Amino acid sequence: MELKLSKSRTKQSQITEYMRERILTETFESGSRLPSARHLAKEWGIPEVTVHRALSALVKEGLIIRKPKMGTIINPSQNKLSTVAIYVKQDLRHPASDFIRMIVGFIEEELRLCDIDSRIVMESSEGSSLQYIAELAEKRQIQGLIVPMLDDAVYNTISKFPVPFSCMTTDKIKNRLLHYDKPLIDLTMDAFKRSGCRKIGMVSSLIKFTEKPKHYNELSMYNFYKYFEEKCKENGFDLRDEWIYAPESEDADGHGVPPSGYTLFAFNGFNKIWQNEEKPDGLFIQAEGFITGLILAVMAKKLNIPDELALVFHRKKEDLNPCPLPCFFVEDSAKEMAKDLVDLIKDQFYGRTVELKRPTYILKEHKV
Repeated sequence: MELKLSKSRTKQSQITEYMRERILTETFESGSRLPSARHLAKEWGIPEVTVHRALSALVKEGLIIRKPKMGTIINPSQNKLSTVAIYVKQDLRHPASDFIRMIVGFIEEELRLCDIDSRIVMESSEGSSLQYIAELAEKRQIQGLIVPMLDDAVYNTISKFPVPFSCMTTDKIKNRLLHYDKPLIDLTMDAFKRSGCRKIGMVSSLIKFTEKPKHYNELSMYNFYKYFEEKCKENGFDLRDEWIYAPESEDADGHGVPPSGYTLFAFNGFNKIWQNEEKPDGLFIQAEGFITGLILAVMAKKLNIPDELALVFHRKKEDLNPCPLPCFFVEDSAKEMAKDLVDLIKDQFYGRTVELKRPTYILKEHKV
């Protein structure tokens, strides 16, 4: 196979592109065996490890399969993304899992629309679910993996799987849907300005670190608060630590899921904020699952809303639960999130350019 390598790009990327083009144009017969990496390295005059790494990218895209004693073969079904696994670490029976249940349902719906089968794999008490997914991937029984909410331990495992994956996270991962983007805060500030607020509080699912952490996932939470603080200062809002209620206020599990459940967490959070002698006149409720608990707490205090307190809720536009209080909603879409996660898998599988996906937020005023 004749291959002319340019000095302006890495050899690995050129080999991957060269082989991908010939597979997709059916220059290589489906099911046929490729020459060994050693043979190709000798023919092209490059290190064997470079060929191995270039071919590994095509394994993840589902274009080729590596089989013991058989070598590397062209995947007979390489042009078809047929089955995608959805890995759910959270207990869907937990009251704090409403959002995960919603997003998983929309992912299944989007996969059906794309004529792709789905397999939901929930974490077991033995912790063997990721090993099961690895076996499915090795056997090519799945060609992709979607992880709605990603943590570091899961990432370190699935990044080694021979299939593409997509996830929703704040980590610096290219094939991801960004979680909690800056426009969410920008629109929240707009709502507080329209309400005439001067003192701002927050009930949040994100851990608030007192010192700048080193790990990126923790750093992203730190930066979320930092940006929120910067925007409050820029708009002349008073923001105080005693007006912020976050997971470290309870014995949370480190993922923004308090053991009390979202409703009770928000209820307790509001009461903790409201027991201060000086109180905020605007409150941002950052997590979708906190809305019910916050409404119950406000109504129990018989506050005059929005005269005594302006409320800004972050929620999904598919959440049609009635709200008995005037407020602002900063909405994004769980259905659009699901589509983005599926599109990320398709882009990787078919060798298209993979770009970071961002949620789209809309500010809505709710009147009663």
